[in-house]
Amino acid sequence: MRSAIRVGHTVDTVSDQGHVAAEYTIDKKYFDGDMDKARNDFEHARKKHPNAKDVFLLCTETAGPKRYSEMVEEAAKYRAKHGVSIHLHDGRRIAETIVDRLLGNDAVVERLGEYLPALGQIRDEYEASNLVPDPGNGYLARPAVEKAVADALAASSCVKVAGMGGSGKSQCAAAVAAAQRQQYDLIIWCDASQLRHLEQLASLPVARSGVSRNVVALLRTMRCLLVLDDARVVFDRARVVGMCGTGSKVLITTRQADADAYLIPPLEPEDAREMLGSGIDGGCPAEVFDAVWSTIGGHPLTLRLMNAAVSDRTASWQELVADCQAVAEFVDDRQERIADRILRRLMPALNRELSLFAWAGQPTCDRGFARHAIQPVGLRKLQTYCLTTPDAGASVRIHDIVYSCLGSTPELLTDARQRELGDAFEAYIRSVYSLDLELVAVCYGMKAVLERLVRAGDRRPAFLYCLLMGWDPAEVDPALMGDIHAYAKSLGGVQSPEPIAISVALEAIEARYRHERPSSYDTAKANLLSALPIFDELAALTGLTDRSQTEIQHHRGKALKLVGETTEAIKVFEAVLAGPVPLQAARLQLVRMYARERKHADRAQQLVSEILKTAQQKPQEVASSIVLGSIESLSGAVPPDRQRLIYADHGDMIEERILTSAMVGADQAYQAFAVIGRYWAWNEPQRFKSVFNSLPRRSVADVTRDYDRSAYGEILLEIGGDTDIPQQERQIMLEDSLGFFEAIEKPSPFQLRKMGEVLVKLSKWADAEAVLLPLEAKQEPWRSYWLAKARLGAGKAQDALQAVDAGLQKLDSSSQYLSTFKALRYDIRVDLGDSGAIDDLREAAASCTNDRYKAVLMQRLAAAECAKPA
Repeated sequence: MRSAIRVGHTVDTVSDQGHVAAEYTIDKKYFDGDMDKARNDFEHARKKHPNAKDVFLLCTETAGPKRYSEMVEEAAKYRAKHGVSIHLHDGRRIAETIVDRLLGNDAVVERLGEYLPALGQIRDEYEASNLVPDPGNGYLARPAVEKAVADALAASSCVKVAGMGGSGKSQCAAAVAAAQRQQYDLIIWCDASQLRHLEQLASLPVARSGVSRNVVALLRTMRCLLVLDDARVVFDRARVVGMCGTGSKVLITTRQADADAYLIPPLEPEDAREMLGSGIDGGCPAEVFDAVWSTIGGHPLTLRLMNAAVSDRTASWQELVADCQAVAEFVDDRQERIADRILRRLMPALNRELSLFAWAGQPTCDRGFARHAIQPVGLRKLQTYCLTTPDAGASVRIHDIVYSCLGSTPELLTDARQRELGDAFEAYIRSVYSLDLELVAVCYGMKAVLERLVRAGDRRPAFLYCLLMGWDPAEVDPALMGDIHAYAKSLGGVQSPEPIAISVALEAIEARYRHERPSSYDTAKANLLSALPIFDELAALTGLTDRSQTEIQHHRGKALKLVGETTEAIKVFEAVLAGPVPLQAARLQLVRMYARERKHADRAQQLVSEILKTAQQKPQEVASSIVLGSIESLSGAVPPDRQRLIYADHGDMIEERILTSAMVGADQAYQAFAVIGRYWAWNEPQRFKSVFNSLPRRSVADVTRDYDRSAYGEILLEIGGDTDIPQQERQIMLEDSLGFFEAIEKPSPFQLRKMGEVLVKLSKWADAEAVLLPLEAKQEPWRSYWLAKARLGAGKAQDALQAVDAGLQKLDSSSQYLSTFKALRYDIRVDLGDSGAIDDLREAAASCTNDRYKAVLMQRLAAAECAKPA
């Protein structure tokens, strides 16, 4: 495209081939009268460039709706007659084009930023994901290596850079990507260490300037460079290339080399010497470098660690020489031993920080606790010495090789340090005990630590409480939990028992029930009944806070509910709400109970509204678990029309609670999303896709409970039904959904019905019919609906008609779903050749109460009316 600088008597912009021309103006009367200026500009462009097939006329002024419609109509007539397209953009349409089509394009935003500073502001203020990381201060530019990778990218759509860990693959890729920024619309950096299938890229969201799209779509529609960093599996090159549209490339860094990979070479001696002595006065002495070079060669990571040890003045050059002599014995596995020896030299600077992970017994630590235990300066030190991995959400993670070295340094964790960290952990838990997601993050992220501490005999209430909260029912260890009766009695000898100690007893009672319930309801119920006196013993303790007293009554109510004493349970929960500490959790329990009886429907709706309104206005007063539990209960407690109003009023708050809960590992986030997703997928599809793309991905192996498998399967079912995404991606989502439903060990009738729906959408007609046919009457009318779909797909239209009619008999004439069933009945009757089938489509359109679906039905009806013989 030639220069857009305006010069008299020339066309402002013209493409190199002369097929596209453009004229720009700031004329304030451009759209007045007969628009003479616009017509003259067009004729001028056509005269100067007669081969132009697309002429753009741009004006900064705004045309009214009527005038704009007239221009569009006139342009369409001209195109039909002359084969030339006129693209007229006023100020509003220019802005819309930038926002709708260009904000996600980094190159365009950067180029236009000079003229439109607001674009840069938008880019900086909105979330941006998958950005290319800086190679880092410790990166030594390698022009020859970077050129080799750049040349390979120029020749191929897919390039693999391979080498052992710490060889500088990622830094080289980051440097190449930064250097080629102007060659692409977008550069996307993806941590591929957890990527197992290329199909997963279809669900990876990339955010820029408030726009979020998935990677595969971006590769196909924009000029993108996708960097798949640290791929652990070998991807088929042809399939990778097949994902790329014109101008897109994929750069993969991996430890697994194949015939097509570019093997990153070690550093040359001069570069290694420069890296080893970087930032140190006088650099590295020649004799030291010779010893290092002869032992480890040019391995960038090891050289950086050595440099850090000397820079921090925790090791001398001569001590490094001695270390090299020990490392030389381990040729095949020398990287780990070098790291081990270097970490010893860094211990004076990092002892306090690394001892945290040695104490935890795992390479991850809850970020909040880490900040509490080693303070922000400690976290920065770990990052400075390149020991932490990129952002791990609610956790801080050190590299596995670093963690594996900690075991060879027993002096790192003294008895005094263990006690210090144990006390710090208890103090942190107490500090977040009354908070929301901070406590949830500890319960899930530090579960293994908590269990190890308790097994070792450290039964502090803070540890017991978090362990009980973090345990899944199948994980509960009754022996480790101990005798609940004895624990409750022990509290009687304490003056004013602390709230967290009371909570341990309450949560232990519930945890045992949840653990026993799947195996034997009778056993679980009997043990819960025997535990009821514990609530009286706890309530009789002296010095209890009002909240502890209320918590005891609340848990008594839950126990009564679980053993079937519904009436008594309701009385307890209502009393809690009337008391000095009206717990939101009691409101939620009442919602769930009142939802079962129509006579209590108004009270259930009132309670749900109270919970969500308070959460909206006073977020700190309502835990996310209560908000999400309310969403899960909505379908049974609130009529559909009221549900829509609630979702509209509280949608943003609900979305935020789902996302933040998922980021700390709460399964309930997915359960709530599965419920509200049924509404969002149809009424707010963009919100649904945005939330889905923002949630951490799950695999069947990650999810251990049937309820959670069902929830994620349903989420995938909804996203797989989105006709706006490519068919191939939808197919992948549906196949994954089926995998989750098939993994359910004891499927409920509802879950089987959903599984049948997935099978229908996968066109597995016979399998769908086999699943749906035996289902009980409670699954009507939708059992009949999907059964009819399955039979119609299998070519059994007459049987399908019987099924849909059976479903219609379960609906009354005012049902909001009547239109859906009538539309299906129309399809079936058309397949049977019934000339009166259109009557069903007319009824479907007439009875539809959903504006979006009604528009679809009206379009279908219009098409059917036109096609019907006179």
